[in-house]
Amino acid sequence: GLDGFRGAHRRARRVQEVVTAAAPAARLPVTTADDLGPLLLLDAGTDLLAARVAEILGDLAIDDEQHARLRDTLAAYLRGGGSLVAAAGELHLHKNTVQYRLRRAEEVRGWPLGDDRLDVEVALLACRILGATVLRPAD
Repeated sequence: GLDGFRGAHRRARRVQEVVTAAAPAARLPVTTADDLGPLLLLDAGTDLLAARVAEILGDLAIDDEQHARLRDTLAAYLRGGGSLVAAAGELHLHKNTVQYRLRRAEEVRGWPLGDDRLDVEVALLACRILGATVLRPAD
């Protein structure tokens, strides 16, 4: 009905707003509401979101290849339910490499993954979807 159409339209517009805010290099060719997950619910500006990402990820929020690799490893580990084997399989790496990168990610972040796991997952999602818009430039 009409209410369903309006809701779907609002949701599609919100997806468009979030994707438009993304750094051009980070934009996915096709993005759905499901791809954005909890980012779709955020109505904070990108400045506030970038500040929150930096607060949660520390130096992992630096926009360079080394930190991107650590963020990708951490995200795979979290998606795999905290399994080194699952993350290693997804990334096509040895589990010891994943373990090393996770330790390195915690060192770079400045504190271990703990009670803020959901915050970390949302921050990593923001980095993946929005790219340089929420990341700090490398020195």
